[in-house]
Amino acid sequence: TEKQTSQFVSANFAFIALTAAELGIKSTEYKTWALGQLNYILGDNNYSMSYEVGFGPSYPTQYHQGEGKYIKYVINGNNIL
Repeated sequence: TEKQTSQFVSANFAFIALTAAELGIKSTEYKTWALGQLNYILGDNNYSMSYEVGFGPSYPTQYHQGEGKYIKYVINGNNIL
């Protein structure tokens, strides 16, 4: 199996927290926490860099995750299949 990144785990927990907030469970607290996690991943961090490849003005260019290596082919317009 592929090694899961911390962003993958954070995004999943953020989704769970947002779902709980929608159900009325600690709505404000969970929504605030979840949006903080997602904003961090998308560039609200010390580096002002998105950890999502291709999102925002500054993002990683050296792909280290197995799935990430295919993104450069999509961006360059090549057929990956």
